[in-house]
Amino acid sequence: MERLTEEIRLKVGKISDERLRQKLVQAGFTEVDVARFDRADFLAYYAKVLLAETAYMAPTQRDDDLDVEVGEEEGMQKREVKV
Repeated sequence: MERLTEEIRLKVGKISDERLRQKLVQAGFTEVDVARFDRADFLAYYAKVLLAETAYMAPTQRDDDLDVEVGEEEGMQKREVKV
């Protein structure tokens, strides 16, 4: 939880136990396991979920991607080409 920003830490701290339970189940935890968690467990595991979700940053589209029209017998087809 300490790796989260102060703003996110405050928001997570305001989430009810029931809502944290739902979010953890949505993230892939089993209901049986989540049913045994106390407040500290909810916060710790949900922080890990948030960190995992924000750890991956999708690459932005490069400016050198081109849209090229390729001729075919029945018509033209637009195709994206990476250079």
